[in-house]
Amino acid sequence: MIITLPWLKEHLKTKANENEILDKLTNIGLEVEGFKENSGELGQFKIAKIIKAEKHPNADKLKVCDVNIGGKEILKVVCGGAQC
Repeated sequence: MIITLPWLKEHLKTKANENEILDKLTNIGLEVEGFKENSGELGQFKIAKIIKAEKHPNADKLKVCDVNIGGKEILKVVCGGAQC
């Protein structure tokens, strides 16, 4: 399984650095196969959580979503996805 360290830090509510987290995971019996920095072309991608989705007032196939990308700020995003 591949997970991001920022997500793991938020989930565990810890300020431990990467090496401390990797050591703890290994110590509790989880195999850490590798560690890779999130850089390059995909470094700007964010994982977001859709908080609320409503029908767009001026379009049949669009929705206006409130989205959280990890901070306290909620962003408004127009989306055409069927599952939002």
